[in-house]
Amino acid sequence: VEVRADLEPSTIAVEPAAAGRYRVKVATRSGKLWASASDPLPGGQEFALAAEADPPDWTRDAVVYQVMVDRFARSDGALPAPGSSTALYGGTLDGVRDHLDHIASLGCNVLWLTPVHQTPSHHGYDHEDFFKVEPRYGGDAALKRLIESAHVRGMRVLLDFVPNHTGRGHHLFRDAVAQGGEAAEFYRFWQWPHYYRCFADVISLPELDTSSRRVQEYLVDAARHWITEYGADGVRCDHVAGVDPSFWIGLRRELRAVKPEVLVLGEATGHFDWLARYAGRLDAIFDFDFAHMVRETFARRRVGLVDFAEWLDAHDNAFPGLALATLFDNHDMNRFLWMAGGDTGRLKLAGTLLMTLPGMPVIYYGTEVGLTQRYDGATENAEARLPMLWGADQDRDLLAHFQGLGRLRARSPALRRGSRRTLSVDADSLVYERVLGEERVVVSLDLKTSSWSVVDGSGRDRLGQDDVLGVGPDQRPG
Repeated sequence: VEVRADLEPSTIAVEPAAAGRYRVKVATRSGKLWASASDPLPGGQEFALAAEADPPDWTRDAVVYQVMVDRFARSDGALPAPGSSTALYGGTLDGVRDHLDHIASLGCNVLWLTPVHQTPSHHGYDHEDFFKVEPRYGGDAALKRLIESAHVRGMRVLLDFVPNHTGRGHHLFRDAVAQGGEAAEFYRFWQWPHYYRCFADVISLPELDTSSRRVQEYLVDAARHWITEYGADGVRCDHVAGVDPSFWIGLRRELRAVKPEVLVLGEATGHFDWLARYAGRLDAIFDFDFAHMVRETFARRRVGLVDFAEWLDAHDNAFPGLALATLFDNHDMNRFLWMAGGDTGRLKLAGTLLMTLPGMPVIYYGTEVGLTQRYDGATENAEARLPMLWGADQDRDLLAHFQGLGRLRARSPALRRGSRRTLSVDADSLVYERVLGEERVVVSLDLKTSSWSVVDGSGRDRLGQDDVLGVGPDQRPG
Protein backbone atom coordinates (compact mmCIF):
# COMPACT_ATOMS: atom_id res chain seq x y z
CA VAL A 1 0.00 0.00 0.00
CA GLU A 2 1.45 3.38 -1.00
CA VAL A 3 0.91 6.29 1.38
CA ARG A 4 1.85 9.79 0.13
CA ALA A 5 2.77 12.65 2.41
CA ASP A 6 0.20 15.00 0.87
CA LEU A 7 -2.72 12.71 1.68
CA GLU A 8 -4.69 12.26 4.85
CA PRO A 9 -3.54 9.43 7.15
CA SER A 10 -4.47 6.06 5.67
CA THR A 11 -6.07 3.08 7.33
CA ILE A 12 -5.10 -0.41 6.24
CA ALA A 13 -7.32 -3.33 7.25
CA VAL A 14 -5.49 -6.63 7.69
CA GLU A 15 -7.34 -9.85 8.40
CA PRO A 16 -5.11 -12.04 10.61
CA ALA A 17 -4.80 -15.67 9.62
CA ALA A 18 -4.85 -16.77 13.24
CA ALA A 19 -5.04 -15.35 16.72
CA GLY A 20 -1.70 -14.07 17.90
CA ARG A 21 0.68 -11.12 17.75
CA TYR A 22 1.71 -9.66 14.40
CA ARG A 23 4.77 -7.48 13.77
CA VAL A 24 4.37 -4.49 11.50
CA LYS A 25 7.10 -2.80 9.46
CA VAL A 26 6.81 0.41 7.46
CA ALA A 27 9.42 1.10 4.73
CA THR A 28 10.12 4.41 3.01
CA ARG A 29 11.47 4.73 -0.53
CA SER A 30 14.87 5.44 0.93
CA GLY A 31 14.74 2.08 2.65
CA LYS A 32 14.40 3.34 6.21
CA LEU A 33 12.22 1.38 8.60
CA TRP A 34 9.88 3.07 11.01
CA ALA A 35 7.93 1.54 13.86
CA SER A 36 5.82 2.70 16.75
CA ALA A 37 7.45 2.67 20.17
CA SER A 38 4.17 1.84 21.86
CA ASP A 39 4.99 -1.84 22.17
CA PRO A 40 8.77 -2.21 22.00
CA LEU A 41 10.54 -5.51 21.80
CA PRO A 42 13.87 -5.73 23.65
CA GLY A 43 16.75 -4.77 21.42
CA GLY A 44 14.64 -3.74 18.42
CA GLN A 45 12.34 -1.13 16.94
CA GLU A 46 9.59 -3.39 15.68
CA PHE A 47 6.25 -3.52 17.38
CA ALA A 48 3.50 -6.09 17.56
CA LEU A 49 -0.27 -5.90 17.37
CA ALA A 50 -2.53 -8.46 19.03
CA ALA A 51 -5.17 -10.14 16.91
CA GLU A 52 -8.35 -10.74 18.87
CA ALA A 53 -8.17 -13.96 20.88
CA ASP A 54 -10.71 -14.22 23.65
CA PRO A 55 -9.95 -15.89 26.98
CA PRO A 56 -11.82 -19.15 27.65
CA ASP A 57 -15.51 -18.42 28.20
CA TRP A 58 -15.52 -20.23 31.56
CA THR A 59 -13.33 -17.52 33.06
CA ARG A 60 -16.39 -15.24 33.15
CA ASP A 61 -17.98 -17.57 35.73
CA ALA A 62 -14.80 -18.41 37.63
CA VAL A 63 -14.12 -17.86 41.33
CA VAL A 64 -10.56 -18.85 42.28
CA TYR A 65 -9.24 -20.17 45.60
CA GLN A 66 -5.47 -19.91 46.14
CA VAL A 67 -3.71 -22.57 48.21
CA MET A 68 -0.11 -22.83 49.39
CA VAL A 69 0.13 -26.57 49.84
CA ASP A 70 2.65 -26.59 52.71
CA ARG A 71 0.47 -24.21 54.76
CA PHE A 72 -3.04 -25.53 54.10
CA ALA A 73 -3.72 -28.98 55.55
CA ARG A 74 -2.29 -32.40 56.26
CA SER A 75 -4.13 -35.64 55.66
CA ASP A 76 -2.66 -37.28 58.78
CA GLY A 77 -3.27 -34.68 61.47
CA ALA A 78 -3.23 -30.98 62.24
CA LEU A 79 -0.61 -28.52 61.09
CA PRO A 80 1.74 -27.32 63.84
CA ALA A 81 1.13 -24.02 65.59
CA PRO A 82 2.68 -20.97 63.90
CA GLY A 83 6.40 -20.64 64.50
CA SER A 84 8.95 -19.51 61.95
CA SER A 85 7.24 -18.06 58.89
CA THR A 86 9.76 -19.80 56.60
CA ALA A 87 9.63 -23.26 58.20
CA LEU A 88 8.07 -26.33 56.60
CA TYR A 89 4.64 -27.08 58.10
CA GLY A 90 3.86 -30.36 56.39
CA GLY A 91 0.81 -29.59 54.27
CA THR A 92 0.07 -32.14 51.55
CA LEU A 93 -1.94 -32.50 48.36
CA ASP A 94 -4.12 -35.12 50.02
CA GLY A 95 -4.73 -32.57 52.77
CA VAL A 96 -6.03 -30.15 50.15
CA ARG A 97 -8.15 -32.93 48.66
CA ASP A 98 -9.72 -33.61 52.05
CA HIS A 99 -10.95 -30.00 52.19
CA LEU A 100 -12.34 -29.54 48.69
CA ASP A 101 -15.83 -29.28 50.18
CA HIS A 102 -14.73 -26.26 52.21
CA ILE A 103 -13.39 -24.60 49.06
CA ALA A 104 -16.54 -25.41 47.09
CA SER A 105 -18.73 -23.99 49.89
CA LEU A 106 -17.28 -20.55 49.09
CA GLY A 107 -18.57 -20.75 45.53
CA CYS A 108 -15.03 -21.36 44.27
CA ASN A 109 -14.87 -23.42 41.09
CA VAL A 110 -11.16 -22.98 40.34
CA LEU A 111 -8.35 -24.18 42.60
CA TRP A 112 -4.97 -22.47 42.17
CA LEU A 113 -2.03 -24.35 43.69
CA THR A 114 1.20 -22.44 44.20
CA PRO A 115 4.19 -24.45 42.87
CA VAL A 116 4.02 -28.18 43.47
CA HIS A 117 7.32 -28.88 41.67
CA GLN A 118 10.15 -30.51 43.58
CA THR A 119 11.44 -27.82 45.95
CA PRO A 120 13.38 -27.39 49.21
CA SER A 121 11.20 -24.51 50.43
CA HIS A 122 7.67 -23.91 51.68
CA HIS A 123 6.75 -21.74 48.68
CA GLY A 124 8.17 -23.66 45.72
CA TYR A 125 9.35 -20.74 43.61
CA ASP A 126 12.91 -22.10 43.87
CA HIS A 127 11.98 -25.37 42.21
CA GLU A 128 14.52 -28.05 41.37
CA ASP A 129 12.67 -30.01 38.69
CA PHE A 130 10.08 -28.82 36.15
CA PHE A 131 8.59 -32.29 35.73
CA LYS A 132 8.33 -33.80 39.23
CA VAL A 133 5.93 -33.22 42.13
CA GLU A 134 7.50 -32.50 45.51
CA PRO A 135 7.60 -35.81 47.49
CA ARG A 136 6.69 -34.00 50.74
CA TYR A 137 3.38 -33.07 49.13
CA GLY A 138 2.64 -36.68 48.20
CA GLY A 139 4.31 -36.97 44.83
CA ASP A 140 2.81 -37.50 41.39
CA ALA A 141 0.01 -39.82 42.50
CA ALA A 142 -1.30 -37.33 45.07
CA LEU A 143 -1.54 -34.55 42.50
CA LYS A 144 -3.46 -36.81 40.14
CA ARG A 145 -5.86 -37.76 42.94
CA LEU A 146 -6.45 -34.13 43.81
CA ILE A 147 -7.11 -33.01 40.25
CA GLU A 148 -9.43 -35.95 39.60
CA SER A 149 -11.40 -35.20 42.78
CA ALA A 150 -11.62 -31.52 41.87
CA HIS A 151 -12.94 -32.38 38.42
CA VAL A 152 -15.61 -34.62 39.92
CA ARG A 153 -16.87 -31.53 41.80
CA GLY A 154 -16.87 -29.44 38.62
CA MET A 155 -13.78 -27.57 39.81
CA ARG A 156 -10.86 -26.65 37.56
CA VAL A 157 -7.23 -26.65 38.71
CA LEU A 158 -4.51 -24.11 37.90
CA LEU A 159 -0.89 -25.00 38.59
CA ASP A 160 1.76 -22.40 39.27
CA PHE A 161 4.42 -22.31 36.54
CA VAL A 162 7.73 -20.46 36.99
CA PRO A 163 9.45 -19.84 33.62
CA ASN A 164 11.64 -16.92 34.70
CA HIS A 165 14.03 -18.73 37.05
CA THR A 166 14.83 -21.92 38.93
CA GLY A 167 16.44 -22.75 42.23
CA ARG A 168 20.21 -23.25 42.46
CA GLY A 169 19.58 -26.91 43.17
CA HIS A 170 17.92 -27.46 39.79
CA HIS A 171 19.85 -29.99 37.71
CA LEU A 172 19.95 -27.54 34.80
CA PHE A 173 21.77 -24.97 36.91
CA ARG A 174 24.11 -27.52 38.45
CA ASP A 175 25.04 -28.65 34.94
CA ALA A 176 25.50 -25.04 33.82
CA VAL A 177 27.95 -24.33 36.64
CA ALA A 178 29.81 -27.60 36.31
CA GLN A 179 30.02 -27.87 32.51
CA GLY A 180 29.74 -24.38 31.03
CA GLY A 181 29.34 -24.26 27.27
CA GLU A 182 25.89 -25.20 25.96
CA ALA A 183 24.69 -26.11 29.44
CA ALA A 184 25.45 -22.60 30.66
CA GLU A 185 23.44 -21.10 27.80
CA PHE A 186 20.26 -22.03 29.66
CA TYR A 187 21.00 -19.25 32.16
CA ARG A 188 22.10 -15.62 32.05
CA PHE A 189 25.73 -15.65 33.14
CA TRP A 190 27.69 -12.42 33.23
CA GLN A 191 30.91 -14.24 34.00
CA TRP A 192 30.70 -18.01 34.18
CA PRO A 193 30.55 -19.76 36.59
CA HIS A 194 30.13 -17.39 39.54
CA TYR A 195 28.29 -14.33 38.25
CA TYR A 196 24.79 -14.64 36.85
CA ARG A 197 21.54 -12.73 36.76
CA CYS A 198 19.05 -13.74 39.44
CA PHE A 199 15.46 -12.88 40.28
CA ALA A 200 15.11 -9.92 42.69
CA ASP A 201 18.86 -10.16 43.32
CA VAL A 202 18.28 -13.39 45.27
CA ILE A 203 21.33 -15.54 44.60
CA SER A 204 19.37 -18.78 45.03
CA LEU A 205 17.05 -17.90 42.10
CA PRO A 206 19.14 -17.90 38.89
CA GLU A 207 17.29 -16.56 35.85
CA LEU A 208 16.79 -18.61 32.70
CA ASP A 209 17.64 -17.13 29.31
CA THR A 210 14.09 -17.13 28.00
CA SER A 211 15.12 -15.42 24.74
CA SER A 212 16.75 -18.71 23.73
CA ARG A 213 14.61 -20.91 21.47
CA ARG A 214 16.07 -23.97 23.19
CA VAL A 215 14.99 -22.72 26.61
CA GLN A 216 11.56 -21.75 25.30
CA GLU A 217 10.99 -25.22 23.86
CA TYR A 218 12.03 -26.78 27.16
CA LEU A 219 9.63 -24.57 29.10
CA VAL A 220 6.73 -25.26 26.74
CA ASP A 221 7.36 -29.00 27.12
CA ALA A 222 7.29 -28.58 30.90
CA ALA A 223 4.02 -26.65 30.92
CA ARG A 224 2.45 -29.11 28.48
CA HIS A 225 3.48 -31.94 30.80
CA TRP A 226 1.23 -30.66 33.62
CA ILE A 227 -1.73 -30.38 31.25
CA THR A 228 -1.37 -33.76 29.52
CA GLU A 229 -0.05 -35.93 32.34
CA TYR A 230 -2.07 -34.58 35.27
CA GLY A 231 -5.12 -33.00 33.66
CA ALA A 232 -4.49 -29.45 34.90
CA ASP A 233 -6.78 -26.84 33.36
CA GLY A 234 -4.29 -24.03 33.13
CA VAL A 235 -1.15 -22.39 34.42
CA ARG A 236 -0.59 -19.34 36.58
CA CYS A 237 2.66 -17.91 35.23
CA ASP A 238 5.00 -16.27 37.71
CA HIS A 239 6.75 -12.94 36.98
CA VAL A 240 5.78 -12.68 33.33
CA ALA A 241 7.56 -9.32 32.93
CA GLY A 242 10.92 -11.03 33.38
CA VAL A 243 10.31 -13.49 30.55
CA ASP A 244 11.10 -12.66 26.93
CA PRO A 245 7.84 -11.45 25.29
CA SER A 246 8.29 -13.84 22.37
CA PHE A 247 7.73 -16.80 24.69
CA TRP A 248 4.08 -16.21 25.50
CA ILE A 249 2.55 -16.61 22.05
CA GLY A 250 4.15 -20.02 21.60
CA LEU A 251 3.21 -21.20 25.08
CA ARG A 252 -0.42 -20.24 24.66
CA ARG A 253 -0.64 -21.77 21.19
CA GLU A 254 0.92 -25.09 22.22
CA LEU A 255 -1.20 -25.47 25.35
CA ARG A 256 -4.39 -24.70 23.44
CA ALA A 257 -3.42 -27.38 20.94
CA VAL A 258 -3.72 -30.03 23.67
CA LYS A 259 -6.59 -28.43 25.65
CA PRO A 260 -8.54 -25.71 23.79
CA GLU A 261 -10.11 -24.30 26.96
CA VAL A 262 -6.81 -24.04 28.85
CA LEU A 263 -6.13 -20.83 30.80
CA VAL A 264 -2.81 -18.97 30.74
CA LEU A 265 -2.92 -16.51 33.65
CA GLY A 266 -0.02 -14.16 34.20
CA GLU A 267 1.41 -12.29 37.18
CA ALA A 268 2.21 -8.83 35.83
CA THR A 269 2.28 -5.36 37.30
CA GLY A 270 2.23 -1.93 35.70
CA HIS A 271 0.02 0.79 34.26
CA PHE A 272 -3.04 0.06 32.10
CA ASP A 273 -1.15 0.73 28.87
CA TRP A 274 1.71 -1.56 29.85
CA LEU A 275 -0.53 -4.44 30.91
CA ALA A 276 -2.75 -4.17 27.83
CA ARG A 277 0.18 -5.38 25.73
CA TYR A 278 -0.39 -8.88 27.11
CA ALA A 279 -3.66 -9.19 25.17
CA GLY A 280 -3.06 -11.91 22.61
CA ARG A 281 -0.13 -13.25 24.62
CA LEU A 282 -1.96 -14.29 27.79
CA ASP A 283 -5.60 -15.06 28.52
CA ALA A 284 -5.72 -13.24 31.84
CA ILE A 285 -3.67 -11.17 34.26
CA PHE A 286 -3.92 -10.41 37.95
CA ASP A 287 -5.44 -7.03 38.72
CA PHE A 288 -2.92 -5.64 41.19
CA ASP A 289 -4.19 -2.09 40.66
CA PHE A 290 -7.51 -3.31 41.99
CA ALA A 291 -5.80 -4.89 44.99
CA HIS A 292 -3.97 -1.67 45.79
CA MET A 293 -7.08 0.51 45.54
CA VAL A 294 -9.25 -1.84 47.62
CA ARG A 295 -6.62 -2.09 50.34
CA GLU A 296 -6.07 1.68 50.43
CA THR A 297 -9.81 2.42 50.45
CA PHE A 298 -11.30 -0.30 52.63
CA ALA A 299 -8.42 -1.48 54.85
CA ARG A 300 -6.24 1.59 55.40
CA ARG A 301 -8.87 4.26 54.57
CA ARG A 302 -6.28 6.41 52.79
CA VAL A 303 -8.30 6.72 49.56
CA GLY A 304 -11.81 8.18 49.67
CA LEU A 305 -14.81 6.45 48.13
CA VAL A 306 -15.31 9.23 45.57
CA ASP A 307 -11.77 8.78 44.27
CA PHE A 308 -12.17 5.02 44.36
CA ALA A 309 -15.38 5.21 42.30
CA GLU A 310 -13.71 7.47 39.72
CA TRP A 311 -10.84 5.02 39.44
CA LEU A 312 -13.28 2.10 39.12
CA ASP A 313 -15.19 3.80 36.30
CA ALA A 314 -11.94 4.34 34.37
CA HIS A 315 -10.76 0.82 35.12
CA ASP A 316 -13.84 -1.10 33.97
CA ASN A 317 -12.92 -1.26 30.28
CA ALA A 318 -9.17 -0.79 30.43
CA PHE A 319 -8.17 -4.31 29.36
CA PRO A 320 -10.02 -5.53 26.25
CA GLY A 321 -9.06 -9.07 25.30
CA LEU A 322 -7.88 -10.01 28.79
CA ALA A 323 -9.72 -11.56 31.71
CA LEU A 324 -8.85 -9.93 35.04
CA ALA A 325 -8.20 -11.96 38.19
CA THR A 326 -9.28 -9.60 40.98
CA LEU A 327 -7.88 -9.90 44.50
CA PHE A 328 -7.05 -7.91 47.62
CA ASP A 329 -4.42 -10.13 49.22
CA ASN A 330 -2.14 -13.02 48.32
CA HIS A 331 1.09 -14.74 49.36
CA ASP A 332 3.32 -11.78 48.46
CA MET A 333 1.60 -9.01 50.41
CA ASN A 334 0.34 -8.33 53.92
CA ARG A 335 -3.03 -9.87 54.57
CA PHE A 336 -5.99 -7.52 54.25
CA LEU A 337 -7.24 -8.28 57.77
CA TRP A 338 -3.88 -7.34 59.29
CA MET A 339 -3.84 -4.09 57.32
CA ALA A 340 -7.37 -3.35 58.53
CA GLY A 341 -6.26 -3.70 62.14
CA GLY A 342 -8.27 -6.89 62.60
CA ASP A 343 -11.55 -5.17 61.64
CA THR A 344 -13.67 -7.94 60.11
CA GLY A 345 -16.33 -5.41 59.12
CA ARG A 346 -13.88 -3.86 56.68
CA LEU A 347 -12.97 -7.31 55.39
CA LYS A 348 -16.65 -8.12 54.81
CA LEU A 349 -17.07 -4.92 52.81
CA ALA A 350 -14.02 -5.75 50.69
CA GLY A 351 -15.27 -9.30 50.19
CA THR A 352 -18.68 -8.03 49.11
CA LEU A 353 -17.00 -5.70 46.62
CA LEU A 354 -14.75 -8.46 45.29
CA MET A 355 -17.63 -10.87 44.70
CA THR A 356 -20.02 -8.37 43.13
CA LEU A 357 -17.69 -6.65 40.65
CA PRO A 358 -16.61 -7.90 37.20
CA GLY A 359 -13.60 -10.17 36.99
CA MET A 360 -12.42 -13.52 38.32
CA PRO A 361 -12.41 -13.11 42.12
CA VAL A 362 -9.44 -14.74 43.87
CA ILE A 363 -9.77 -15.72 47.54
CA TYR A 364 -6.46 -16.32 49.30
CA TYR A 365 -6.60 -19.29 51.66
CA GLY A 366 -7.63 -18.30 55.17
CA THR A 367 -9.02 -14.87 54.31
CA GLU A 368 -12.52 -16.30 54.60
CA VAL A 369 -11.98 -17.55 58.18
CA GLY A 370 -10.03 -14.65 59.67
CA LEU A 371 -6.43 -15.77 59.15
CA THR A 372 -4.12 -12.82 59.76
CA GLN A 373 -0.44 -12.36 60.67
CA ARG A 374 1.70 -11.37 63.66
CA TYR A 375 3.74 -8.50 62.25
CA ASP A 376 4.42 -6.49 59.09
CA GLY A 377 5.64 -8.76 56.31
CA ALA A 378 7.37 -5.98 54.36
CA THR A 379 10.77 -7.56 54.94
CA GLU A 380 9.56 -11.18 55.11
CA ASN A 381 6.46 -11.81 53.04
CA ALA A 382 6.23 -15.37 54.34
CA GLU A 383 4.48 -13.86 57.38
CA ALA A 384 1.38 -13.69 55.17
CA ARG A 385 1.58 -17.48 54.73
CA LEU A 386 0.84 -18.76 58.21
CA PRO A 387 -0.94 -22.13 58.59
CA MET A 388 -4.62 -22.34 57.68
CA LEU A 389 -7.14 -22.11 60.52
CA TRP A 390 -9.43 -25.10 61.05
CA GLY A 391 -12.17 -26.04 63.50
CA ALA A 392 -12.79 -23.77 66.47
CA ASP A 393 -10.02 -21.38 65.37
CA GLN A 394 -12.09 -20.21 62.41
CA ASP A 395 -14.22 -17.06 62.48
CA ARG A 396 -17.55 -18.72 61.69
CA ASP A 397 -19.40 -15.45 61.11
CA LEU A 398 -16.82 -14.35 58.56
CA LEU A 399 -16.93 -17.75 56.89
CA ALA A 400 -20.71 -17.56 56.63
CA HIS A 401 -20.38 -14.16 54.96
CA PHE A 402 -18.03 -15.46 52.28
CA GLN A 403 -20.16 -18.55 51.75
CA GLY A 404 -23.19 -16.30 51.25
CA LEU A 405 -21.27 -14.25 48.72
CA GLY A 406 -20.35 -17.43 46.87
CA ARG A 407 -24.01 -18.49 46.68
CA LEU A 408 -24.97 -15.03 45.50
CA ARG A 409 -22.46 -14.93 42.66
CA ALA A 410 -23.25 -18.50 41.59
CA ARG A 411 -26.96 -17.78 41.19
CA SER A 412 -26.63 -14.36 39.53
CA PRO A 413 -25.55 -14.21 35.87
CA ALA A 414 -25.57 -10.40 36.16
CA LEU A 415 -22.84 -10.48 38.82
CA ARG A 416 -20.70 -12.82 36.74
CA ARG A 417 -21.24 -11.45 33.24
CA GLY A 418 -23.21 -8.21 33.43
CA SER A 419 -22.24 -4.60 32.90
CA ARG A 420 -21.46 -2.32 35.85
CA ARG A 421 -22.48 1.29 36.47
CA THR A 422 -21.98 3.57 39.47
CA LEU A 423 -25.34 4.91 40.67
CA SER A 424 -24.20 7.17 43.51
CA VAL A 425 -21.15 7.85 45.63
CA ASP A 426 -20.19 10.14 48.48
CA ALA A 427 -17.63 10.14 51.28
CA ASP A 428 -19.37 7.31 53.14
CA SER A 429 -21.26 5.20 50.61
CA LEU A 430 -20.96 3.66 47.16
CA VAL A 431 -23.88 2.26 45.17
CA TYR A 432 -23.53 0.47 41.84
CA GLU A 433 -25.57 -1.86 39.67
CA ARG A 434 -24.83 -4.97 37.64
CA VAL A 435 -27.15 -5.59 34.70
CA LEU A 436 -27.55 -8.49 32.29
CA GLY A 437 -30.69 -8.65 30.18
CA GLU A 438 -33.68 -8.38 32.50
CA GLU A 439 -31.64 -9.05 35.64
CA ARG A 440 -30.51 -6.06 37.70
CA VAL A 441 -28.60 -6.26 40.98
CA VAL A 442 -27.88 -3.19 43.11
CA VAL A 443 -24.96 -3.24 45.57
CA SER A 444 -24.61 -0.67 48.37
CA LEU A 445 -21.53 -0.33 50.57
CA ASP A 446 -21.29 2.00 53.56
CA LEU A 447 -17.85 2.72 54.98
CA LYS A 448 -19.09 4.66 57.99
CA THR A 449 -21.21 1.83 59.39
CA SER A 450 -19.41 -1.10 57.68
CA SER A 451 -22.78 -2.16 56.30
CA TRP A 452 -23.83 -3.43 52.90
CA SER A 453 -26.82 -4.54 50.88
CA VAL A 454 -27.22 -6.61 47.74
CA VAL A 455 -30.74 -6.41 46.32
CA ASP A 456 -32.52 -6.93 43.02
CA GLY A 457 -33.97 -4.10 40.96
CA SER A 458 -37.23 -4.08 42.91
CA GLY A 459 -35.44 -3.59 46.23
CA ARG A 460 -35.99 -7.16 47.41
CA ASP A 461 -33.25 -9.07 49.20
CA ARG A 462 -31.36 -10.66 46.31
CA LEU A 463 -30.33 -13.67 48.33
CA GLY A 464 -33.61 -14.41 50.06
CA GLN A 465 -34.58 -14.26 53.71
CA ASP A 466 -33.06 -17.63 54.55
CA ASP A 467 -29.54 -16.64 53.52
CA VAL A 468 -26.90 -15.12 55.76
CA LEU A 469 -25.97 -12.40 53.29
CA GLY A 470 -28.36 -10.10 51.51
CA VAL A 471 -28.20 -7.05 53.67
CA GLY A 472 -25.52 -6.23 56.18
CA PRO A 473 -25.61 -5.14 59.83
CA ASP A 474 -28.38 -2.68 60.73
CA GLN A 475 -29.96 -3.00 57.29
CA ARG A 476 -32.00 -6.17 57.67
CA PRO A 477 -35.75 -5.82 57.21
CA GLY A 478 -37.65 -5.71 60.47
